[in-house]
Amino acid sequence: MRCVFFLLLIPVTYYLAGMFHSLFLMILCLAEFAAAFFSLVLVCCLRRRVSVSFCRTSDTVRVEETAVCGLSLRSAARLPAGRCVLTVEAYYESGGDWPAIMWKNEMHKKIESKAERGKTQSFFRVFAPFCGLIRLRIKKIRVYDYFSVFSSAGKLSEEMYLAVFPKGPVLRIGYGSALCSDGSIRTDRTENLQGEARHEVRQVREYRSGDPVRSVHWNLSARSGSLKIREYEREREGSAEIFLDTDGLFMMTACDKNSFYILVYALVSGLLEETASVRVSWPDTAPEGGAENTKARGRGQRYENPEKTERKGDRLSSAEVRNAEECRDLLYRLYLTEARMKKIWEKRTKKKNIEDMWREMTEYRLQMQRRRNSVRNQKEMQQTENMLILDTDLALYSGRTLIFKFSDGNLEEEIRKNVFLL
Repeated sequence: MRCVFFLLLIPVTYYLAGMFHSLFLMILCLAEFAAAFFSLVLVCCLRRRVSVSFCRTSDTVRVEETAVCGLSLRSAARLPAGRCVLTVEAYYESGGDWPAIMWKNEMHKKIESKAERGKTQSFFRVFAPFCGLIRLRIKKIRVYDYFSVFSSAGKLSEEMYLAVFPKGPVLRIGYGSALCSDGSIRTDRTENLQGEARHEVRQVREYRSGDPVRSVHWNLSARSGSLKIREYEREREGSAEIFLDTDGLFMMTACDKNSFYILVYALVSGLLEETASVRVSWPDTAPEGGAENTKARGRGQRYENPEKTERKGDRLSSAEVRNAEECRDLLYRLYLTEARMKKIWEKRTKKKNIEDMWREMTEYRLQMQRRRNSVRNQKEMQQTENMLILDTDLALYSGRTLIFKFSDGNLEEEIRKNVFLL
């Protein structure tokens, strides 16, 4: 708007200078024309010498928290640039019913900054409401002159991946004889599952009903005003096996997928408190170029690009989890699996009408059901009778025995209040 007003001002000044035969107005008109020409040339030159990139190519954040992302602006021009406006878009890689990040329910965000000579940094915040893999992309940059009248825009393709992981709670699991008369596995109210060996304090937490008095941290409780309990490390041995039935995961809503990932994290973390390792398997497609060891990278390191993880041939993928970091690596591999399946589905339904897409979806779900049954019946699955199975309906099985069916609305409360004896 400023640009249009300034350009209209030039002929108006010229008209008034001719009408009143004013030398001053004629000089003013020439000055306006020179300023407009100089500003247009300046912004075009500055735009070509300004580059933008993310400070990190990957980062992590916990669900329902805000991540701070940095932008690095480099200007190779001899003159400092004026105001810069960057258009950044953000969306979940797997899509779903919530494609945009919480910038007031908008998919794009405009970020203002100044590109001084050399290198400058600018920061913006992204709220992550669900677990998954978020892609941030700089779509466009617009450089303004010193008066913010004229501007020059250009397209960019810089990307950053943000892995959103659950933040708890942990499913509390105990091993013992807990079979009911009907053959199902009993679930009880929470009880103390602290270690017997008191060699090292693992963590200090809030008091829960049933905790022994001898574990109270009296000094810290007196300072904080609430009861604190010491949890001690104990030697863990053995291993557990989990099969994740991910049939139709990418077709689920964002809330349902978020609940599934929270439950996976809670289950694996709970088993790690009782066993030395947890082996997790799920239906996948075989990697091309060996993407078996895909890991969620930490700060300053690069995530594997989901578009480069092409896979051929159905198979059963697995991961050995021994600590919290490997648990995040597991979730990241599940995010990649979900993104690949979405990409395959988009290729199959491209340029099809609603009826064909519905028919394609029904056939695809039947195909996934057959593949799931074939994977469950593989020889390596039959060797373990007590393998835990978790499906996308939030149902947890031990073999063919249903342990518990979690509800989507009260998932975290059910995880906190129940202890599951296996």
